[in-house]
Amino acid sequence: MPLFIRQNCNFYTHRKTARLQAIIGDAALWLPPRWWSYAAEHQPDGNFEKYFAPELAHLLNYQGNPHQMVEALIQSGFADADPLRIHDWEDYNGYHKAFSERGKKVATA
Repeated sequence: MPLFIRQNCNFYTHRKTARLQAIIGDAALWLPPRWWSYAAEHQPDGNFEKYFAPELAHLLNYQGNPHQMVEALIQSGFADADPLRIHDWEDYNGYHKAFSERGKKVATA
């Protein structure tokens, strides 16, 4: 079953994207959607507290400084710091967590 993420139509003109772009450049135009897509498939609760910055950068194919990437996501408002998680994931894409939990229950039944 294909997975989909919700992305606001104003993503490319939003101030968060502008902030992120000021810090890390044009990677800001693809990094958050790639992170959201990864989360939908592999981390459906949007919580990345157990991920190291270099690991996350590798998984998202970010070629710059991994620690700067994570800090930029936090500073721009795309991420919450403690614990590291996607900001407002539950509000926009929280259904991935519900689907994942339902799938685990079905698999064990």
